[in-house]
Amino acid sequence: RYTMYEQRWLTIQGNAFIDIAAIRPAGDKLQTSFNPENFKPFGGIGIRVIHKYIHNAILRIDYGFSLGAPKQRGFVFGIGQFF
Repeated sequence: RYTMYEQRWLTIQGNAFIDIAAIRPAGDKLQTSFNPENFKPFGGIGIRVIHKYIHNAILRIDYGFSLGAPKQRGFVFGIGQFF
C-alpha cells in the first residue's frame, strides 16, 4: 500500500495485490471449498479513500484479474474494509 495524498481528515492510498481465493461451485458441499482445483490466484490494483473523522470510513475500488485465466477480471467496490 502506498499513501499518495494525506491531510488531517483524508488519506488516499494506492495498492497492488496478489490473492488466492477458494471458489466453491454453486450447489457443492462446503467441504469442496478446500479442494485444490477450487483455489484460484488473482492479482490487481486498487485505490483506498479513507475519511479519518468518520471512524476511519473507507471507500475502496479494486480492479482484479485472474492469473490463470486472463478473461476473468473485473472491478470490486467496497465500503468500510481496510484491507
